[in-house]
Amino acid sequence: MSVAALAREWGWSRGKVRHRLDRWSKKGDLPPVPKRGTTKRQPPAAEAESAPAPVPAPVPAVMPAVAAPAPVHASIGGFGRVLGAAILASVGVALAAIGMIETTAYAARVGGMLFAALAICADALVLFMPAAVAALWRRRSPAMIAAAGLWLVGAAVTLANLSGYVGSSDDGFRAARESQSMQRVLALEQLARLRHERAGISEMRPLGVLNVAVRNARRSDRPALRQGLAMAERRDAVETQISALAAGLPAIPQIAIVDPSASVLSEISGAAVSEISLRRLRLMLLLLLPLCGGFVLGVALSLVPARRAIS
Repeated sequence: MSVAALAREWGWSRGKVRHRLDRWSKKGDLPPVPKRGTTKRQPPAAEAESAPAPVPAPVPAVMPAVAAPAPVHASIGGFGRVLGAAILASVGVALAAIGMIETTAYAARVGGMLFAALAICADALVLFMPAAVAALWRRRSPAMIAAAGLWLVGAAVTLANLSGYVGSSDDGFRAARESQSMQRVLALEQLARLRHERAGISEMRPLGVLNVAVRNARRSDRPALRQGLAMAERRDAVETQISALAAGLPAIPQIAIVDPSASVLSEISGAAVSEISLRRLRLMLLLLLPLCGGFVLGVALSLVPARRAIS
């Protein structure tokens, strides 16, 4: 029977009939098709005598199509790809969201709500345009050039807003750090000066004893006693200041003027890591990381397996 006859009898399309016949042939449910030219041509009389009686080919019963279960390792691999794509997509969206918060805050502080809305649109372009560029690249569409240009424009606006936000935040952090460290340095210097002054005072008698001695002493001895009384008063005032500074010193944060990251990296690597170079690297990474959210999202979308059409 031809494919058209089988399609009419079974109520299927010709493509479905061909597909099922090929699958049954591969499984061995149908006899193999004899190849041409493999047997020698015999005379008609011999063919008539030696030809066996024709046997009708068995027609397989029409069975409902049952999808074969997918292998276990294939399902595990597909789940791993979907999980990895979901994690990457979350990281990309989180990077873009952090950058959007920073740029919106800076734009709103500089130009108001209109600049904030423009910053949000630019951040949306930076997030979604890389995936669109990849899709247009796979289609070989000329619109990919326009999409890449839009991403560059959005990235320029986002980079400008991020520079303002990161620069102002870094300046505020450095100023607060320097003021706190200088406050502690000044307190320590004042404490050292008071301790040095207290060490130079040799008068050890209490004030009450000196007051009684001044009142009961002779007139010739009173100048020396009054001088000792003044030194004792200064001694007690210095000790009071020393006690107050020592009590308030733990409340001052112990922050050094030098960047601790540079000092730690210098100790680990054994090389002198400049504070300026480390600050430049940190600022560059803070500017570039929010711009990478769109690329991370595009990689995550490329990992998602495409659904196959079921015939």
